[in-house]
Amino acid sequence: MREADKLIEEDVINMREAAECHRQVRRYAQTIARPGIKMLDLCQAIEAKTRELLGAPPMGSDDPNFLAKGYGFPTGCSLNNVAAHYSPNYGDTTVLKEGDICKLDFGTQVGGRIADCAFTIAFDPKFDPLIEATKEGTRAGVNFAGIDARFSEIGEVIQEAIESYEFLERDGAEV
Repeated sequence: MREADKLIEEDVINMREAAECHRQVRRYAQTIARPGIKMLDLCQAIEAKTRELLGAPPMGSDDPNFLAKGYGFPTGCSLNNVAAHYSPNYGDTTVLKEGDICKLDFGTQVGGRIADCAFTIAFDPKFDPLIEATKEGTRAGVNFAGIDARFSEIGEVIQEAIESYEFLERDGAEV
């Protein structure tokens, strides 16, 4: 086997390990994300579970393989009107509440190959249509994507799918 083929095979193995870990951590995150949990605790639990499942050295380790496996980037846990990429700092006491909508974004990595995804958690059924609209937008974009599809066209398809849903804010203003 050529060296290039070995590297490709190793990359595929690493991506699969990262993806399987991500799947298991996502399932775990969905069981612990409940009203009353501090967002910092939620993020730290997700990152700790990732390192545990991958058999990675603990945070702060002086193990030379410390960066070989673990989480791909700081876990994001954006609440309500914060669209994405918020990560709590130490001392942040923000708590997930019953009426919140939370976007969790985390990644797992093995050998630098990152599995990444974001998903939404909400406990109030008023958010169900919004979550369904985003799922439908994602499905539409994936179905339209192809070798000749332009990003702008994919974006238009996603936007059209999402805008086909109508949302009302509490004060009655259409979103």
